[in-house]
Amino acid sequence: NANTSFESTYVSSYDEVLFNPIIKALQNQSANKFIVVHLMGNHTAYAKRYPHTFSFFSQSTSYENQIRNEYDNSIRYNDFIVDSILNIIQNYESKHQNIKCSALYLSDHGENVYDENGNVGHDYSGTIPKANVEVPYILWLSTQFIKTETNKVDIIKKNRNKPFVSDDLFHNLIDMFDIKCSVFEKSRSLFNNEYNANRKRILEDNLDYDLKK
Repeated sequence: NANTSFESTYVSSYDEVLFNPIIKALQNQSANKFIVVHLMGNHTAYAKRYPHTFSFFSQSTSYENQIRNEYDNSIRYNDFIVDSILNIIQNYESKHQNIKCSALYLSDHGENVYDENGNVGHDYSGTIPKANVEVPYILWLSTQFIKTETNKVDIIKKNRNKPFVSDDLFHNLIDMFDIKCSVFEKSRSLFNNEYNANRKRILEDNLDYDLKK
């Protein structure tokens, strides 16, 4: 019916609505800033995650192919969002050259888009598909950060391809900003020389990610 059709296409806003609040937060006069941005990203329904102008992949021969196209379009739009946010920060840094900036982007989960068991989404039954937990982890550092934190940058470069689990994000952030904290563990920070890349990555299904096929 008409109501069902309306509900399936209605979108109140897209992630670009966050650009101005980010700019406003950067303009705050506080000496130190820690800004958290929560995106809708690529949650189902994928077609609702991007404006029509980002319908780059449109030709499909089946329902499955259509869903893949919508997911790919949402990824393309999300790339635009992340790139735009980094440009906002870079522009801020260019006007405040005494400051150090860094930005860390990651997803809270992945999406299984017909990768395993013919499913779409991030739900699961029994065992978690790898696609559900394989996420991007992107670190951006400003020019000033790279110039003044050479030792830290060297460690990051050394560890950049080592296995990691986002459970340990807390330890990365504590280490990145040199915050003193009694529960900080060096072995769980990707930004530390003592990082333990051999830590088992046990998922919510109690299975070792690295032993999954």
